[in-house]
Amino acid sequence: MTWQLTFLLIFLMTGINSNVYSQLNETESAVFLQKGQTTPFSGLLLSEKQAQQTRRELIERDNLHALTVSYEKTIQLQQLGLQTREDQVENLRKQNNSLYEQVNRDKAVTNFERVIWFGLGVIGTGFAVYGASKLAK
Repeated sequence: MTWQLTFLLIFLMTGINSNVYSQLNETESAVFLQKGQTTPFSGLLLSEKQAQQTRRELIERDNLHALTVSYEKTIQLQQLGLQTREDQVENLRKQNNSLYEQVNRDKAVTNFERVIWFGLGVIGTGFAVYGASKLAK
């Protein structure tokens, strides 16, 4: 094809918030026109150079969008991981506090038992000394 040919390239990207592009049916992707021909539908008339540049920009934009979505998903996963770790730390903290309280209760009972056993030992020793002194007389 020669430079005198122009062609009609209509790029309609679904989801683009731009007045430059409009939505396109699947059958209306691109039409090559000879000079002087009428267009079969409305759209943008671009030179080959402009069309290639527009195509590169759209591909770059789509790649950047995909990268942005990927980063957003990565951030969401990291935040979910952080939340999960925070929940685990909180559960471990509660469990640790519970075990600490239980050990203190058991230790308190153990100290009470020691006092009782000591007291019984003193009383028993007293009876033994009293009994031995009675036997010695």
